[in-house]
Amino acid sequence: NARILLAGGLAAALVIVVRLVAKLAGALAFGRVSGASWRQSVALGLSLNPAAGVSFVLALSFLGSSAGAALHPMLAVAFSAIALLELLAPLLTRWALGYSGDIAPGPVSRTTGGSA
Repeated sequence: NARILLAGGLAAALVIVVRLVAKLAGALAFGRVSGASWRQSVALGLSLNPAAGVSFVLALSFLGSSAGAALHPMLAVAFSAIALLELLAPLLTRWALGYSGDIAPGPVSRTTGGSA
C-alpha cells in the first residue's frame, strides 16, 4: 500500500532530521565551550550521524523481545532510518570534514586515499 509506504518514509525522515538537529545542537552548544571554532562544531555535529550501526543492533535485539512484536511498525521506521543514515551519513561526514578544513575538500584519490 503506497499510503503506508509514504507514511513510513515520512516518519523515517522525521527521525533522521530530529537526530541530525539534536547532534548538531549538542555539538554547537558544547563545541564553543571547549574552544572549537563554529565551523569545527558544525562539522562535528554533522559527522556524528554515521553511528547507526549500534542502533541497528539494538533495534534488532528489541525485535526478538515480546514487546518488539507489538511495536513492529515502529521498528520498520527505525530500520528505514538506519538504512538511510548508513548510506548518506558517510557522504555527509566527508563534506563536513572538508567544510571544517580538517581535510582537503576535493575528491578522494583511489590510489593514495588523499585528495586528488
